[in-house]
Amino acid sequence: MAAVPHIDTIHLGAHKELLFDVYPNPVGDQLQIRLPETGYYDIKITDLIGTVLYQGRFWDAASIDVSRLPQGAYLLLFRRLKDGEVTVKRFIR
Repeated sequence: MAAVPHIDTIHLGAHKELLFDVYPNPVGDQLQIRLPETGYYDIKITDLIGTVLYQGRFWDAASIDVSRLPQGAYLLLFRRLKDGEVTVKRFIR
């Protein structure tokens, strides 16, 4: 069986990837997010099959309480409101 490549960031669309900091990873109780530029962003946390577990709107930084999520892998979806640019990042709880 072939090995599956490890992917940390997935870029969707033809635009440049949004660069943002997500830490710590793996995360304990609080996931810290520093967004690339001032503006509003919609943020969703999903499990690996796409079930939305959290969603919110933030302005350039966020701290999200993930203490109720069971241990495992999750996807963090960012959508910049001014142009609809979407980037996905994986994190471990």
